[in-house]
Amino acid sequence: MVKSKPLKPKKRKVLSAEEKAKRNLQRRHRREIRDVFSSVGFRRAESASDNEFTYEGVTSDFDDVFILENVVVFAEYTTASDISEHAKKKYLMYDRIRKDDARFVEFARTAPLDIDAALGSKYSNNQIKVVLLYCSLNPVKAELKAQIDHALFMDYSVVRYFKLLTKTVRKSAQHELLAFLGVDYKNFSDKVLTTNSASREPFNGSVLPEHHSKFPKGFKVVSFYIQPSALLARAYVLRRDGWRDKSGLYQRMILRSKLDSIRKYLVDQKRVFVNNIIVTLPPGTKILDENENTIDTANIHSTQPATISIPSEFNSIGVIDGQHRVFSYYEGGANENIIGSLRSQQNLLVTGIIYPDSVSDPEKTRFEAGLFLEINSTQANAKSELETRKNRVISGEAGWFDDVEASGRTKGIVRTNFHHARR
Repeated sequence: MVKSKPLKPKKRKVLSAEEKAKRNLQRRHRREIRDVFSSVGFRRAESASDNEFTYEGVTSDFDDVFILENVVVFAEYTTASDISEHAKKKYLMYDRIRKDDARFVEFARTAPLDIDAALGSKYSNNQIKVVLLYCSLNPVKAELKAQIDHALFMDYSVVRYFKLLTKTVRKSAQHELLAFLGVDYKNFSDKVLTTNSASREPFNGSVLPEHHSKFPKGFKVVSFYIQPSALLARAYVLRRDGWRDKSGLYQRMILRSKLDSIRKYLVDQKRVFVNNIIVTLPPGTKILDENENTIDTANIHSTQPATISIPSEFNSIGVIDGQHRVFSYYEGGANENIIGSLRSQQNLLVTGIIYPDSVSDPEKTRFEAGLFLEINSTQANAKSELETRKNRVISGEAGWFDDVEASGRTKGIVRTNFHHARR
């Protein structure tokens, strides 16, 4: 009897220093993205990660699949310097998916992707929001993004921003991430299951006559009370490190130390700050009287009670002053059992500005930057930086804003009516 020779173990490939560095970079990139999605409540469909499949004659794979309620994110990662060839190959699959998202979801529920267990049966395939996410460590040219228009590009600057945001406001970063992913408030989670979900929400408050505000014609100023949970679901901040259009963004990244200080106050005192939060309100906001008729602010001569009816939308209320007071109610972290109750029970006093329809987005940003400066410029440690920011944001573009700012009228309304906080 001839004995078979024992199989020799395969030698492991010895990686060069360059190859090791490349793999470490890939792992770090992937880990950071996974951490962002995990922090706000997404779950990974592990069975679908790096699992090759063929769909409508094209073979491909996804590096990760993340699921939150009825949102499914098919993610692709790359650390390559030149991604043109890689991205264009992915486009073939993206193109086929976008022909019928629901049909691809049905396919993905079965092997080899097998996401059915992670997705569940609560939502029909037509109620699933499919996001094709392309995450490049290196910058992607605008021309290439335009060519691969089926995908949403999550540049590394955006990954870094959300990584910092999730470290400070934990799960409450979910609303902003959903807005970045293109998920509509009305089509997220249980709201997609009914046609009767409320498209707006009323808040009790008051309205100022237009001629009392001293703002440009057509601007409306209101004050109202809102629960922190409702404001968190709608709030956004024009942070300089954020994912929106970079021109004109004027606020700094939220500071963990300030959040901790305010959060400690909330836990110890269990009461809100009495200072106003200053915001801009979205188009479609209505100012109603007790009979639910629209109040014409140009024709009233004294402050009067009103219902402020605000559309239910992610990232629709712009926080100009008070981001730390708002986000101190974030979900997750220490003392969540106490903060969680306060988040829905307490009411924050908010002063809101409603723009006329004729004001453009760049004009809004310049106006908000100037208002932010007026509120904060008396703080010695911030004045120099704010003045520099003001010059960068609003200089060189004459128009209605420059006239208002130069006349000091915004300063007057801020000081007399907003009673802003210094935290």
